[in-house]
Amino acid sequence: MNSMRNLTVTLCLALVLLLGTVELSWSGDLRKGVETYNLGDSKTALSLLKPLAEQGDATAQLFLGYIYTEGNGVPLDYEAAVRWLSLAAEQGQIMAQIHLGEMYYNGESIPQDYEAAIKWFTLAAEQGLIVAQFQLGVAYYNGDGAPPDYDAPPDYGAAVKWFTRAAEQGLASAQFNLGLMYENGKGVSEDYEAAIKWYTLAAEQGMTEAQLNLGVMYYDGDGVSKDYEAALRWLSLAAEQGDDSAQIGLGVMHEFGYGVPQDDVYAYMWYDIAAESGSEDAQEYRDEVAERLSSADLSNALRLARECVNQDYKGC
Repeated sequence: MNSMRNLTVTLCLALVLLLGTVELSWSGDLRKGVETYNLGDSKTALSLLKPLAEQGDATAQLFLGYIYTEGNGVPLDYEAAVRWLSLAAEQGQIMAQIHLGEMYYNGESIPQDYEAAIKWFTLAAEQGLIVAQFQLGVAYYNGDGAPPDYDAPPDYGAAVKWFTRAAEQGLASAQFNLGLMYENGKGVSEDYEAAIKWYTLAAEQGMTEAQLNLGVMYYDGDGVSKDYEAALRWLSLAAEQGDDSAQIGLGVMHEFGYGVPQDDVYAYMWYDIAAESGSEDAQEYRDEVAERLSSADLSNALRLARECVNQDYKGC
């Protein structure tokens, strides 16, 4: 079985600024401006926050950057957004640093600049911001950060460093990526035991890719003793989240009786479910099993597949 996932390279950033995190030292105008911003009235928030930002208040500068980036009730102005976010970031405002880094890294309505992105990601990561640590890991893994006239080679050692920091804070995506690097010996010595450790931590948080990779490792006995019971458990969890590779894996286990009683009906069921996602492998395996099924068994397998899909793959 060979269905390993690749490095997770994106992380959905929810830059939600909650009033529960505000400092008690915030002024009334600053608090009111933030409240107004969170209510979606950027125009009023701008009038309240701009005077404070001009006086050097880093939090007000941060919110001005958001306002000009979003343009909710005010004209979009990315030049102004970068200016205000930069002023806040230079004062050590961690959310401004990560937001600037994202804008430069993705080229969001400003010229893409990996070098600037790495600078701001690093400052935020060194303050312990888990998202910045993860983004740095991705950037170094991809070899980003070089001037635009040449490509930098990946720096797997630096990627491992930053993924480790984020993983130790419990970020599942970083744990998964770290597991992948230990499994493949990138930036570290190949270490299946360490890979299993990090995959397990991510899988226990519900990360489908980690559950799949764990299932495959236990199935194949890569670095661990073959353990079909463990393989079945992790593949089932990934399959329940709709992962077609895991669903194929369950089909294989039922077809050949690995860890479960041999059962072509259930093998067909899982292959059919995966085939509906467009997997050509699943279609081929399903058709091979179908040749061994009676008409009654085939009808039963199709019924089970429909029921499984209708109950979101739970309890199949």
